[in-house]
Formats: sequence, structure tokens, C-alpha cells
Amino acid sequence: MRKLILFLVTCCLYVGLSAQTMVDWQSESFLNYAVNPALLTEVSDLNISAQHARKWRGLRSSPVSYNFSAVMPFQNDRMGLGLMINANDIGPLQNNSFALHYAYAFPIGLSDGDKLSLGLSARMTFLRFDQSEFIAGDLNDQLIDGGMERTTAPPNANVGFHYISGKADYMQPVQLFVGGSFARFIPFADRFNTLVYHRSYQWYGMAGLDIYLFEKTHLEASFLLSDLQRDFFHKAFRTTLSHETLGWVSLQYNDRRDFMSQLGLNIKVGPYSDDVVQLVGSYTMSFSTVSSQLGNGLSLGVNYVHRMQRQ
Repeated sequence: MRKLILFLVTCCLYVGLSAQTMVDWQSESFLNYAVNPALLTEVSDLNISAQHARKWRGLRSSPVSYNFSAVMPFQNDRMGLGLMINANDIGPLQNNSFALHYAYAFPIGLSDGDKLSLGLSARMTFLRFDQSEFIAGDLNDQLIDGGMERTTAPPNANVGFHYISGKADYMQPVQLFVGGSFARFIPFADRFNTLVYHRSYQWYGMAGLDIYLFEKTHLEASFLLSDLQRDFFHKAFRTTLSHETLGWVSLQYNDRRDFMSQLGLNIKVGPYSDDVVQLVGSYTMSFSTVSSQLGNGLSLGVNYVHRMQRQ
């Protein structure tokens, strides 16, 4: 029985290793440029953020992630540059990644105020498997003996687009947006000790509506798709009610039967500044048979937003 349990845990860890090197839609909408770099142009201000998340809190070695990101728009409001540093721990498995993102937007004239954005990103991931944390005092166990200690995921390149028909306001209260991206691992020579994937590409899709309700208040509804690997095709529906001054509330449900609720609060830095600090908290409940027994997930974040002064 002990060998069977160790075998199942080992399989789960190696599946987790492959999944960790891929990125899915983020719980914070302003971080979704991680999967579609074209979304950078939707962040109009300088944004510096940090997040901490823990999944399956009922499990002792539950996945834990730390994330730091920065978005730096340009003065002409058509270009955006972003970076993201991420660290993940799943028991003995550690994952550290670094990514750079760039996007450019331009009007195409299909509607008043429409915008098409094109984006490009590159990401590098480094992994470490610490056997001493997996089976203490038994490093020669046949199930993990000779396992990977340090390795590198192949670099990942991502190209994407995002189209929005205009800015929702009193005169045009409903606007459409649609986007997609395609990512691919670029294999190294084996001397770099890189992972090998059965399928080297991933794709993502997004479509939804931005609805103006009343002054400074919007409702956004979006449908999210991600196809990461074989048997990893996912769908999610997200709604966000936001107020430009106060903050936002988001709800999301996906086909893995996970329900996420999120609250974001805007705190003004000072009476003579338009800058704000955003406090973000997310709570995820799982209704699937297995995940519900492992516990729920919690994510906390803080963002600093510097309002850009443009001519």
C-alpha cells in the first residue's frame, strides 16, 4: 500500500510539473496579459503588483505561488511593456519563471473608438525537484531514485491579439471585446537538461461585453478558453462589477467546478494625488469530488497604480 501511495503521489507531482510550466488565465483581470500579451494596452497606468496564493489549503503540501509584476505604459497610450516574475512550490517541486511582454495598439475604424492590439511575450522557467522534502531519510527509494533535481523548461514564446469596439459610456453603453493568443515552447538541445513535451503549443481565447451601468460603474462579462495540453482544455465564465473610485467585485465559475469570488478595494494615496493602492482578496471553492476534500484556495495581493498624465 505504501508503494502504491508513493507511486500515485509521484505521478501527480510530475503532472503538476508539466502544468506549472504553463500559464492559465489569472484571477486578477489586469494580469491576464500573462496569457495574452496584447492585453497590456488595456492597462492605461503604471501598475506594480505583488500576489500570494495558496491552493487546496487543507493539504499540507498544497501549491503555493508568489508573483511580482509591473506594467509600464508609454506616453502615447499605444504601447505597453510588462514583466512578470513568478515562483511556485508544490511540495518538493519548485518553479521560478521570468517573462517579458510587449504590446502595440492602433484604431482600425470598424466602429467609433475601436482598437486592435497586438502583443508578443517570452518566458523562461527553471525547475527544481528536492527529493529530501519528498521522502525524508529515504532518498534511494526506487520510485524517485534518479529523478530530476534541476531542469529547465524550454523558452515559451506567445503572440496574441485583442480587439475592443470602443469605450463603454453613456452614449455607447455596450461594447464588445474579443481576443486570442498562441504560445509555443521552443525546444533546446538536450545539453541544457530541458523538459520534453508531447505537445509543445497552447492557445487561449476570450470574448465578452463591457456594459456601462451609470457614472464610473461598469459590468464586464467574459468567456475564457484555454487549451494547455492534452486533456487540459478548460472553459470559464467571469463577471466583474467595477467602480472607478471604489474598486470591484468579481465572480468566476469554470468547468472544473471551481467557484472564485474576488474583492478589490481602491485606497487613495493622498488628497493631492490620483495614485491608488489596491488591496485584492480572492477565495476559491471547489465543488468537484476530489478537490473539495483538499480544501479551498486563497489569494491576497496589493497593487500600486500611478495615474499617467498624458497630453
